[in-house]
Parts: sequence; C-alpha cells; structure tokens
Amino acid sequence: MSEKAKVLTAGLLSLIVTVGVARFAYTPLLPIMQSQTWLDEANGGYLAAVNYLGYMLGALIAARVSSLTLKDQLYRVYLLVAVLSTVAMALTDALEWWLVFRFVAGVSSSGGLLLASGLILNWLLRHQYRSELGIHFAGVGGGIFVAGLLVELFLALNLSWQAQWWAFGIFAALASVLAWCWMPK
Repeated sequence: MSEKAKVLTAGLLSLIVTVGVARFAYTPLLPIMQSQTWLDEANGGYLAAVNYLGYMLGALIAARVSSLTLKDQLYRVYLLVAVLSTVAMALTDALEWWLVFRFVAGVSSSGGLLLASGLILNWLLRHQYRSELGIHFAGVGGGIFVAGLLVELFLALNLSWQAQWWAFGIFAALASVLAWCWMPK
C-alpha cells in the first residue's frame, strides 16, 4: 500500500473511530438503551447535549493548538479517549457516569475530526496531494453509516446494550491501531 493510501486510510479510520463510534454510535443505541435500562427521553437528551458540549470544548482546544507535534500527540490521545469512553459506557448504568463519558467522547470527536484533518491536510500539501482531502472527510459519513450498520448487526446477534458498547469499543480499538500507525508523525 502506498504511503498516500495509508495516510488517507488513517484519516478515514480516525473519523470512523472519533466521529462514527465515539459520537454517533449513541444515536442508534439510544432506543436500545431506553428499552433495556431506566433511560428515558429527557435523560437521553441530556446525554446528547453534554456530548455536544464536549464537542465544543474539543473544538476550542484544537483551535488553540498551533504546534504540529502537539496536534499529533493530541490526535493520538483522542483516539485512545474515543475507545475508552466508548467501552466505559458499558461499565455502568449510572447517569452521572454516562454524562462524563458522553462529554469526554464529545471532546475526542471534535478533537479527532479537527486535529486529524489538519494533520492530513498538512501531509497532503507537503506531498502535492491537496485535492485528496475530500477522501479523508468521507470518513464522517462513513463513520455514521458504519455505526448504524453495526447496531443492526449487533441487534441481529441479540446483543444487549452493554454488549453493543463493548463491541463498538473493540471495533474502535482495532480501527485505531491503523489510524495510529499509518498517521505519519
């Protein structure tokens, strides 16, 4: 595989992990969580709102970072945070903890989106591939699509809400390995 293909794949996978899983897996899982736990519509809305708040904070953090080295380090931290906050959702059914995990997932989502995009754009410009950035952004839609598809698969396997969060975490961890290794430092 060419270096360009690896870099673009790292970008796609980073968006699938940080946006598709850490952010958007919650949307198709919400009705399942509501049917299998105490979660009602109001609290489901609070979980979504705190995720958006985390997303806003992550965007503000990403906007303040100018060092490419620090952007790279945060990119890698946000991949880990996306995986951990996803798995953490399966560990409890306490609203207080879910609020924390959804907030942290939001931070990793925007940080992963903005930081990965900046790193990819920088690499593409330095290697005269500027027009290829659109391929990277396909990871946003691809991540949302993959999240919905995986929930359908998990439902067909009769996985509980907790098992689905675990499965998403495992999927995100596997995708993160390539997103980590193929993103040039």
